Amino acid sequence: MLVWVRQHAAGLRVWALEGTGNYGAGGASFLAEAGEDVVEIDRVQRTRRGGKNDRIDAVRAAREALSGESQPHPRPRGLREALRVVPTTGHAVLVSHTKAINELKALIVTAPEHLRSTLRGCSLSTPLTRIDHLHAAAPSTVKHRMTLLALCSVTARIRFLTDQVDQLNPQLTQLTQTHPAGPTLLSEPGVGPVVAT
Repeated sequence: MLVWVRQHAAGLRVWALEGTGNYGAGGASFLAEAGEDVVEIDRVQRTRRGGKNDRIDAVRAAREALSGESQPHPRPRGLREALRVVPTTGHAVLVSHTKAINELKALIVTAPEHLRSTLRGCSLSTPLTRIDHLHAAAPSTVKHRMTLLALCSVTARIRFLTDQVDQLNPQLTQLTQTHPAGPTLLSEPGVGPVVAT
């Protein structure tokens, strides 16, 4: 596309893109790195009856870019984008981690008594360790075997998500400290990397 444009629209030009912070981010970055002038235009607010028309949208985008009004240039993605994706991913992992822990507690409550008695009333690390060492005996009931399978599955998920949290948290701290305002924010009482971002 860029080669074609350079052949057919030599000289001064501007690229008007929608959604440079999400779906248009790749195109905006590519064009900026190629030395092209890129501006961000507002996304079209469509009515239910108004369908998408690429030709009309292109004319509207060009008119908006050439209107003489100040159009914002896409924000640089580097550190800003990193500070967006790491907390977003971290939050999703924490939600999944909490859900898995609640699922494990619910399984323990409804487990057969000989399983439940060894797992209830302990801190989280204790049941995780004990579940790792439980084995279904050959004559055990189907409920025992399937409960044990579910307990092992949830335990593995909790361990995986815990590792994910342990990997993401130091990265977020490091990114926050890299930001010009990061050290000042982190020095405030009660402000950690999540709040600072």
